[in-house]
Amino acid sequence: MRFKPKDVIITLLLIATTLTIVVIISASLTSVIFGQSERTAVMTVGVIALITLIFSYIIIDRIMLRRNNQGWQALGFRKISLRKSSHLLWQIPVFLSV
Repeated sequence: MRFKPKDVIITLLLIATTLTIVVIISASLTSVIFGQSERTAVMTVGVIALITLIFSYIIIDRIMLRRNNQGWQALGFRKISLRKSSHLLWQIPVFLSV
């Protein structure tokens, strides 16, 4: 379950580039939009962040996982069992109430 160093470096560079572009665009749009309303600026930054998240997901999936014949299990994502999901029913509200 090892990834090629080249693929890991390419993936990290693409994610870093994407995040840098998002920060630049968000900062410029926020400065322009703050003249109109704060709500619009927050929504714009949120949409840009969502697009970045989707783009990063596609990069990780296509470059890092599929090229190496791996699944998301290699990164630690597993199906949740019934026991674990029942623990979440009480753990999440307790965490949020603290």
